[in-house]
Amino acid sequence: MGYAIAGVLLLLIVLALIYKSVRWLWLKGLYGRLFLVAGFIGVLWSIYDAIYPPESFYISELQRLTKVILPPEAKFLYKTTSYPDIHGDYSACFIVQLSANAAEKLKDAIASEPFHETKISGCPNIDNTLKPLNVMANQYTLSKRATREDVEIFIELIPNQNLAVISWYEW
Repeated sequence: MGYAIAGVLLLLIVLALIYKSVRWLWLKGLYGRLFLVAGFIGVLWSIYDAIYPPESFYISELQRLTKVILPPEAKFLYKTTSYPDIHGDYSACFIVQLSANAAEKLKDAIASEPFHETKISGCPNIDNTLKPLNVMANQYTLSKRATREDVEIFIELIPNQNLAVISWYEW
């Protein structure tokens, strides 16, 4: 019970400080108001970037988790990620179009990794228009656990279309 009261009290103190700061900046005139607007836009952009990460997030996470480097000419057709829960668990999925040469490089890059065919869908929440890609993506599959954290990774290649369906679930 004591922690709940302390939490509510702390929340009220923080809200009062925010109110006082915003009011103080507002009363400073044009520059204070511009600073408030810029800060508000910055907070909104941070929230948007966390919910809809840029392509660089997917590229860097793939490299961090598997040491597989996505070719720079990869064109993103689809990308989605879940927002991390309270324990940090999240999933991500993206589909990239590759050149024939880049697709071969990616196939070679994952050839030395543990390999097995699977019927599991790498992108369970994929849009209905892209569902056939998930069905086709069972020719080559990489599934391994990363060394730094518990992660299940699927790299599914569709050779006849030079597509890669890449997904992971981190817990």
